[in-house]
Amino acid sequence: VTLGFDGGSTLVVYSDGLTETEDGAGGEFGTPRLAAFVERHPSATPEALLAGLLEERRCFASGVQRDDVTVLVASGHSWRPRE
Repeated sequence: VTLGFDGGSTLVVYSDGLTETEDGAGGEFGTPRLAAFVERHPSATPEALLAGLLEERRCFASGVQRDDVTVLVASGHSWRPRE
């Protein structure tokens, strides 16, 4: 798979352990909450976005994490693949 980034684009790749993290009532962290978090931090560095996202998940979660949580955050500058 080849992806091209426009300047300022951010890519977030995650496992279902992130979005399926549950709160005390059994509600899931969910994709909408993840997307809203990323949208609220448009100028964050990948490191800051990752740290903030994991903290947001930690504050949301209750009890034991039942699944692994894997997250990759990358930001792009305008570039074109070599031919």
